[in-house]
Amino acid sequence: MKRIYQLLITLFVVLGTTSFVYADVFTNATRFVSDVQGNLLGMTTALAGVGVITGAGMKKLSLGDEHKIRSGNKVMATSIVGWAVANGVPLILTTIQPYLS
Repeated sequence: MKRIYQLLITLFVVLGTTSFVYADVFTNATRFVSDVQGNLLGMTTALAGVGVITGAGMKKLSLGDEHKIRSGNKVMATSIVGWAVANGVPLILTTIQPYLS
């Protein structure tokens, strides 16, 4: 319990210090939003590619087992849907970004 309190106090000190240093939370939020937007596309595309390759491998190695084929299809479909949703987030962030400044 003491360890949790020490962690919380450290967290509050660090956050308080950074807010006093920058003095403008909205500038930091805008900077954070633009950084996330820049990196999100590359990360989600790589993860979706891994999911599709995994699903295709499951289908290929199923040896005719219907359950494994369905599982492979499900992995590929959820990877693609997840990629589409994650790449929709920058649109939302772009929409709210003018309100942060």
